Formats: sequence, structure tokens, C-alpha cells
Amino acid sequence: MNISSKELKKMARNQLSGKYGTFIGTNVLYILITLVASNLMDLVLGTSSILNPLTATSATVETLGISHTVVYYLSTFILSLILSVLNIGLLKIALDTARGYDIRFQDLFYGFKHHPDRVILAQGVILLLTYLCILPGSGLCIYGYRQKSVTLLLAGTAVLCVGLVIYLILSLMFSQTMFFLTDYIDIEAMQALKESVRIMRGKKGKLFYLQLSFIGIYLLGAIACGIGLLWVIPYLQVTMANFYRKITGEV
Repeated sequence: MNISSKELKKMARNQLSGKYGTFIGTNVLYILITLVASNLMDLVLGTSSILNPLTATSATVETLGISHTVVYYLSTFILSLILSVLNIGLLKIALDTARGYDIRFQDLFYGFKHHPDRVILAQGVILLLTYLCILPGSGLCIYGYRQKSVTLLLAGTAVLCVGLVIYLILSLMFSQTMFFLTDYIDIEAMQALKESVRIMRGKKGKLFYLQLSFIGIYLLGAIACGIGLLWVIPYLQVTMANFYRKITGEV
């Protein structure tokens, strides 16, 4: 991959010229749908405060226990599957922008019209692997907290740190899966996962560096109640679309 992160980002800025309105509209709608779906899930399953570090108290953790923790992760799993189909629409808009095509607001729902079962299956596999990385450590931490055991808390923290490293590697390996599912409506979920793993060999570090390069602008965008993120998020989305186009040999 000869093109630099700066060049990918410069391409994205040029490609976004005159198209921010559609991007902001689709992202705002996506956020609203996410909030509504999340709140509905909380009402149905009663997970509004479970494992929330801002609202949970020591009594909450001790009372809820493992069973409620499972409910929390289950609700998150279901919500992520639903939103993954909607996210395909955002990727479609980003790819069309990167390719110089006209973009349409209704493309946000593109994923629901083109075999959404593929997206749900692929996202399900990725989420299960994610949970396998995170649950052992977080479960041990919760158990250690309930038992008031410093040893278990330290062990849980160590296991969680290892799990997060493994998760980071896996997320980079599977990072192009949804782009393949967006670009090729006939590709199967498992094939898309395999293609992502194949094409990311030797490129995980480049993608990780590209993602890290957005931290500064994300912090700036978060100022003023996050309004600036409405411009930063499209910038990131189109840059990632250009990364996909580059590693697949399109540009």
C-alpha cells in the first residue's frame, strides 16, 4: 500500500465537497434510530443501568449478578445485529462518495434491500468473537468485586487487558467485512469474513495508524456538545472507504 494516510484523508476531503449535507442528515437519522432502539431495548429488558459505570453503585452490582450481566450483553448483541444492517447504508454512501457517484439519503436503508441476513450473520460472528475476548475478564472482575477479592480483581483486569489486545487484532482482521458485503450483494457472510482476513494481512498496522490519526480531530469535534462530530464522522467514513478501495486495488 503506497498511498499515505495523509493522502487518503486529503482524497476524502476533496470527495466530500458539497456532500456534507446528505452525510449529516443520514448520520443524524442513524443516531436517532440507535437511541430509540437502545431505549426500547432497555425498557423491554430492564438494562438501562446494568454495568453502566456512571450510574451503577456497589449495591447495584451485587444485586444484579451474573444473570443480569448476561441480559445486558444479550441486549447489546441483538441491538448490534439490527444496527449492522443500517450501517451498511452508511458504508454504501461513503463508497459512492469516494467513487464520485451521486449519493442519496434513502441509501441509508440499502442493507435492508440486499440480503440483510448476510450482514446479520457476519456481525453475529464478529460479536461472538468479541464477547469471547471480553467476557472472561469482565466476568472475573465482577465476581471479584462481589467477593471483595483484590486478587480476583487484579486477575480479572489482567485477563481483560489480554482480551482487549486480542479483540483489537481481530477487529483489524475483520475490518473490511462490511465493505465486501456492501460492494458485492451476492457474497456470503463467511466468504466476506475470509476475504477481509486475507486482504488485511500485512496491513493491520497501517489501518491502526490511520484510525489513531483521527483521535485529535475527534477530540476537537467533541467540543461544543459534539456538534463538530457531524463533520468529523463523514470525514472518517470516506477515508476508510478510500482505504478499502486502495487495498483492493481499485485506486
